Amino acid sequence: MSTYLKSAEVELALAGFRCPLLLMTSGGGLVEVNSATALPVRLVESGPAGGVTLAENVAREVSADEVLSLDMGGTTAKLCAVSRGRAAMAREFEVDRAERFMRGSGLPVRIPCLDLVEISDGGGSIASTNAVGMVAVGPQSAGSEPGPACYGKGGLLPTVTDADLVLGRIEPGCFAAGEVHLQPLLAKAALKTAIATPQGLSSDELAAQAVAEAVEESLATAARAHAAEHGLDLSEHVLVAFGGAAPLRAASLAKRLGLRKVLIPPDASVGSAMGFLSAPLAFEALRSRPMCLTDGQFDFGEINAIFRGLWHQTVSVVAAAAARWKPGRPAKERRRAFGRYVGQGREVAIDLPNRDMEPGDAAMLQASFEEAYRCLFFRTVPGTEIEIRTWALQLVADSDPLAWPQERLRDARKRPHCEAIGVENGSCLEKRPKASSTRQLFHAESGVILEVPVHRRHELEEGSQIAGPAIITELYTTTVVTDSFDCVVLENGFLQLETRLEKLTAVCRSPALEGTFASNNNNTNNNSNNKESPEESKRTDSLAWQLAWVSLLAAVEEQAQLLLRAAFSPLVREAGAVGCAIFDFEGRILAQSATSSPGLMGGLASFVQRFLEEAGASCICPGDSWLGNGIWGGSCHASDLVVLTPLVAVGTGLPLGLVGSIAHTTLLDVLFDGSAEMAPTLFRPGAVCEQLLAKLRANSRQPCDCNDNDNSKNNNKKQDCAGDAMALLACNELAALRVLSLLAEHQVDLPELGDHICEASRQAVRRNVKQKCSKGGFWRSEMLSEERAKLIAELGLSDDGDVSLCLDASRVRENSQMSEHRTDTRLGSPRALSLAYAQFALACVFVHGVPINAGSLSALSVSIAPGSLLDAGPACRGADRRLLAHLLPDLVFRCLAQALPDQVPAASASVLCRLDLRSGSGSAVDAVASCHVEGGGLGGCSVQDGFSAAIFPSGLQSTPIEITEASSTGLLFRRKELIPDSGGAGRFRGGLGLRIEVAHSGEEDFSVNFPDSGHFRTGPAGRSGGRPGRQAETCLSDGTKLLPVGLQRVPAGQSLVVETAGGGGFGAPTERSREALRSDLRDGLVSRQAAAQEYGIVDEDLAKLVSD
Repeated sequence: MSTYLKSAEVELALAGFRCPLLLMTSGGGLVEVNSATALPVRLVESGPAGGVTLAENVAREVSADEVLSLDMGGTTAKLCAVSRGRAAMAREFEVDRAERFMRGSGLPVRIPCLDLVEISDGGGSIASTNAVGMVAVGPQSAGSEPGPACYGKGGLLPTVTDADLVLGRIEPGCFAAGEVHLQPLLAKAALKTAIATPQGLSSDELAAQAVAEAVEESLATAARAHAAEHGLDLSEHVLVAFGGAAPLRAASLAKRLGLRKVLIPPDASVGSAMGFLSAPLAFEALRSRPMCLTDGQFDFGEINAIFRGLWHQTVSVVAAAAARWKPGRPAKERRRAFGRYVGQGREVAIDLPNRDMEPGDAAMLQASFEEAYRCLFFRTVPGTEIEIRTWALQLVADSDPLAWPQERLRDARKRPHCEAIGVENGSCLEKRPKASSTRQLFHAESGVILEVPVHRRHELEEGSQIAGPAIITELYTTTVVTDSFDCVVLENGFLQLETRLEKLTAVCRSPALEGTFASNNNNTNNNSNNKESPEESKRTDSLAWQLAWVSLLAAVEEQAQLLLRAAFSPLVREAGAVGCAIFDFEGRILAQSATSSPGLMGGLASFVQRFLEEAGASCICPGDSWLGNGIWGGSCHASDLVVLTPLVAVGTGLPLGLVGSIAHTTLLDVLFDGSAEMAPTLFRPGAVCEQLLAKLRANSRQPCDCNDNDNSKNNNKKQDCAGDAMALLACNELAALRVLSLLAEHQVDLPELGDHICEASRQAVRRNVKQKCSKGGFWRSEMLSEERAKLIAELGLSDDGDVSLCLDASRVRENSQMSEHRTDTRLGSPRALSLAYAQFALACVFVHGVPINAGSLSALSVSIAPGSLLDAGPACRGADRRLLAHLLPDLVFRCLAQALPDQVPAASASVLCRLDLRSGSGSAVDAVASCHVEGGGLGGCSVQDGFSAAIFPSGLQSTPIEITEASSTGLLFRRKELIPDSGGAGRFRGGLGLRIEVAHSGEEDFSVNFPDSGHFRTGPAGRSGGRPGRQAETCLSDGTKLLPVGLQRVPAGQSLVVETAGGGGFGAPTERSREALRSDLRDGLVSRQAAAQEYGIVDEDLAKLVSD
């Protein structure tokens, strides 16, 4: 980066440029070359930051306090909220994502940056009908080659641009200033094949409108989620739309969000570039210094010293640029602090006054934090200490000489002034410009094609007013004014669209599609001539609830993300040990979050069933929530906290369903009634809530240590359980609000929506089954666990696509060496857990492209022999409570591999590597310092190598070692590395296992408890000729073997070494490609010895592979 920028600076100078080279940062400010080369990572998100900077300037120009920016081009759409003139900020983002739009799939970068939400709804995004019959847009894009079907370059798949063309929003001969001539017939043909025919739509325009509404619903959902993450209410925001595709749908999106005003700036198609020209010189510096807001710990003098240091750091960067590019105004400071409740993962930003701190400011900071926290999470966490973790200072100096739009307004200011945000005050004479032409535009409200006026933007004068529906064209974009809006040209050249309706009602589907989207279940017309055929009825029913279903899935994802942000326990916030779902009052899962762990979801579903059986709807009141634990619901964990929040219809008060969430939180001692069960308890804000939180704190089992400092640390950790309970309550409340809102917007009923979801999902899974296995059959597999339990699976597939799985397990004999460490438990897994992991295994193969819900799972029938080890009762709570359930996916895969050769992966390291690390008093049961989880290798499959160091099948994430070290007392990770050659050899290699080494930094004893163990005798098996993965191992640093079960002591001066198993290989090793082997050797994943022994590479070929 340094070489490139220096070269660019020299070339510009040689070309005659005398101005300095300034570069945009991800935080929305300009810096000069030397500063950019010193911190090149701050340039990563600079492009999109330009558009947000434009939105900030628009907000100031029109005196709008709250603005929502929409930047939509050919590939993506980006949204960002601007509140009180400042764009939403974040302190980290992801780069190099495995899946571009998948949160959590990239590498986190911790720098100040503008917080944009990015979705795959650009003009080139491909539209299709998915497995359950819903119109889906993206994430695949047609790009520019071959591009949308209408480009005529060979693209056959319809895109958003094709839909806009068919709707009349784009003129075929004027696209991209006339440089690209679009072909409507090709767009219609693509839409007919991918959308109209599968959906049973009668016209090309209806198919295009279905695509447009899917895009707009996706944008609206993303905007609401983004606003919720920052505690904002969008109702008073002004939408600022720029980019080539944004003005086309800005009015429609505004109506869907309930926004009354839209602004389209001049040169909207290059909004990000214009933002660069108006960006200020700015730089932000941060310093971490944790400080509690309690008497004796709040040191205002140290804080002032921190800000003096930050000022010198920021002013050096800004001054370096200002010396060469004179700012228009004096530099301004912005001071912020980032605080949290002690033990929480998420930090909340609070603004600070631009002055030195004073002795009484701790109370001010606490009040500011609690206000910000309520905006984000509905309520505070009483009785929990607050700490400030990070202090930040931003220095901003406006760069006036090329500031936009002030520069272009120098002459305009001489004209009569109009109000910036509207001309309703009558300060300008009304002007009704004459249209330059007309165009046919599909009118979504009536479902007919209208002839609407077309205006050229450059011909419009200040004060011109245009009633919708109308079209305003410019070279590289088009503004569509719908019939709900009127447009006026402001003095600064902005197009302002303002609704003429007193109240906006977000109609989330076109009334023109009402006959298609509306359900025909209530049709009582007995005239056979008017009845639809079964096939036509199925098509219309599959479209009846599409947008509502999409919104429901988005609501549950938003619920899960809020839970992860608000959680306290490391297993919840870092490892993702959560589950979120929406149920109807029959107990059916209608939607669950993608982050949900199968085992936790099984426990949540079982809890809901028992709750409905014992409590029902009779005790449901608005505002109530119920708190219990997994043991009461039939799972194996007392520490699985569950919160249920009823969905109650607004007005009638009738119960509609339940919002549920579950989290594996801090360990609990014997609970309120003297048992491990915690029956549902009313969890209502107020006194009842505080009493319940106090009980949770009292029953939290946390480390105890003689050291006073450690006791203080451990007392803070006892807040985890209560804090997690509040996080569960908050995420449920958000989901409940979203669900009730979508039901009102889409005018649907939850039970009927549930019927559609379940039936569509069940039929989609049955189609998948028939596609994968054309002929039915019966298959059987057996497995012997390391604890000498015999597991049996019998799989049946019918010709009609029905799947039935029968499971049984029994003990063969005791393993005396291990059983002596398990005197408090018996081998077995609860029925709810066994069902969850068995269905998960079937879903891995048959539920591709279908959301997990009661319908999709009902197509996968699983039965468990009563009284077997997979039907263990409450007595099975202890070290091996999950073990047998975790083995079920590989057992089921053995059956499926017989039915579907080459379609099922090899065995994986399926038993979770969980380490309960203990220090201090050592062997005491209540001395758990921290819980650390890791994974092993996944089995290879027919198309790719297995993933390395992945946690399967629970779906958790590895605990960051920094978090485990910070939450423990003196424990230190000396290494964490992949083990070469641990993945089973095969055409597609198994994923590699991990080697981790843990020691005590003070050379003291510590202990480790192994709740689970597996693959310590034999590694995960290969498939279709592949070799097994390497087995797991546990030992001390001197090589002494440790039993991988129960509590084990690590003597002072030694360290614990744990190696997880590698995944099995798939296919014969000799079939592995030479290019793949070359990469393995280069990356150190396979050794030269293994390449010769396992893959049969002779010395000559091996030497050539290495040299290449």
